[in-house]
Amino acid sequence: MFTDSDCEPRADWVEQMLKPFADPRVMGAKGTYITRQSELLARLVQVEFEDKYARMRRQGTIDFVDTYAAAYRRDIFVRLEGFNEIFPTASVEDIELSFRLSERKARLVFAPQAQVLHTHPVSLKRYLARKARYGYWRALVYLWHPRKISGDSHTDPMLKTQFVLVGLVGVSTLAGLLNPYWLGLTLLVMGLLVATTLPFAIRANRRDSEVAWIVPPVHTIRAIVQAGALGVGLLVHGFLRRNHKLRIEDDGQ
Repeated sequence: MFTDSDCEPRADWVEQMLKPFADPRVMGAKGTYITRQSELLARLVQVEFEDKYARMRRQGTIDFVDTYAAAYRRDIFVRLEGFNEIFPTASVEDIELSFRLSERKARLVFAPQAQVLHTHPVSLKRYLARKARYGYWRALVYLWHPRKISGDSHTDPMLKTQFVLVGLVGVSTLAGLLNPYWLGLTLLVMGLLVATTLPFAIRANRRDSEVAWIVPPVHTIRAIVQAGALGVGLLVHGFLRRNHKLRIEDDGQ
């Protein structure tokens, strides 16, 4: 069982984390964040997680377990040699293990009552820095597990569309340096990018109406930062991977 150093498990956390393992087919389980924070950005982060949790509740099997509230059967965890230690900082090593487990048909499940209290970012700078770090290292995970590029049980499916639009904004902006006509396309695509944040804003409004108002600007900036970090990560890790400086050990399966 795992939790993170910035988390405070509730009194029944161990009990709730163990419940799914009554089913011998279950190899891993994922719990949830809760928070007592009143700051607006922290509330946005909590709503983001609750939106992911709502999606996971509809899935009998998931492919994404975070270490802030995680449990695995010891035998399979040891067999796969646990978390990959190539990452220089805590980032996506838990995601990478989840993908390895799911690719081996290990059943991972959602345990929503296994809750840990967490302090979310309250400043936009810290929020975006975390998104950039995850995006950069997620690129390496995608190079190892390319089938997961199409999506996973945790990530908002709209994010892929946003990344494509961010790329189009970049291309049209560069083209606009040669021909001002393309700058009009940049504005159009930016408008579409902002529009993609509205479905989540509507869902957020059901939980916290004040949070809903900051979703479009914050998520637009988030998409740009994450897409940029992912792009840089794909270039950097892709180059290193070709030169065999980064690799993942596999058990041959």
